[in-house]
Amino acid sequence: MPCVPLLRPQKVRLKNQEMKVLMDQMRNLLWDVNAMLTLRKC
Repeated sequence: MPCVPLLRPQKVRLKNQEMKVLMDQMRNLLWDVNAMLTLRKC
């Protein structure tokens, strides 16, 4: 038996939404860092 409690679908959906927001924030951060590094090289 898995020790992970079963998640209700709406809870999973909420978790997915949180993950999506987090991933978007990470992507934006990476874009900013890339832009800064590119500007520094020029």
